[in-house]
Amino acid sequence: MNEEEVKQLVQSEMDRYFSKYYKRSYPGFNIESGGPSQNNGETEYCMTTDTAQGIHFYKKGNCKIGANKSIELYAGGSAGVEDISVVISAEDGHVVIEAVSGDLTLRGNNIVLETNDGDGAIVANGAKNFRAN
Repeated sequence: MNEEEVKQLVQSEMDRYFSKYYKRSYPGFNIESGGPSQNNGETEYCMTTDTAQGIHFYKKGNCKIGANKSIELYAGGSAGVEDISVVISAEDGHVVIEAVSGDLTLRGNNIVLETNDGDGAIVANGAKNFRAN
């Protein structure tokens, strides 16, 4: 393979992976699109701060939101008592809410646990104790 063939091969590979690639850097953050990611395939829109926080969308349909300390969602300031203010929904697959090294608190006027499967179950598994008042 001569030098010109190597250049063409390298250029064709660069075109294949980076023809739609966009990156813009600003003080404190950058925006990328169309490039490969380590774990999630091709990026669609990624905004990342200098401290590795951000929101990332991938062509496969994944979205990742990351913060170094906390994420807070507020809604319902104008909602009525019958309105739903926040929805977390998965059309297929599971939903996991996890506090790795802290407590998980659900707080509301009423807490309703219900299944929508005729064979559905509600399982409570406490290693130490379970209390219902």
